[in-house]
Amino acid sequence: MGTATASERLACNVRELREKRQLSFRDLEAKLREHGKSILASGLLKLERGERRTDVDELIALAATLGVGVPELLGLEETTPVERAPIVSSVESVTRNDLAELGELSTLEPTLVETAFRLAAAIDQSGDDRALPGLTKELRATIEQLAAGRRRTADVDEDEFADLDEPE
Repeated sequence: MGTATASERLACNVRELREKRQLSFRDLEAKLREHGKSILASGLLKLERGERRTDVDELIALAATLGVGVPELLGLEETTPVERAPIVSSVESVTRNDLAELGELSTLEPTLVETAFRLAAAIDQSGDDRALPGLTKELRATIEQLAAGRRRTADVDEDEFADLDEPE
């Protein structure tokens, strides 16, 4: 038996996640609409059968709607998507939950965090499919800035007392 293609893994993972969350095709269709993407129930059935391809915007909306990352939805993560937490209501709530785990914020971070929240809300509310990739790219870049700032702060903190045990 050969290795599954990305389309086959996507079809399988969408089906598994939908069933795990006890969503009908119509339920998933409605939730996708809340994320600004319209895929009819019949199209979702075809997607799960591997008879329908999906574009990047649909892939992002499917991942957000099912509460997983795109790599997991494509079966590129080590853990299986069905092991993830239950479905979340929006990109904004996922972003808020993820950024809440950062703990105490430095002086620059609140601005970046608020920017991330606003971008996530804009993704949720976007009725313009053409705006979604740009908003998603901006959100990713903002979160990367936060992560980079955290890494720099961690490097400084780790080295802050390194010279204490050396005589002057």
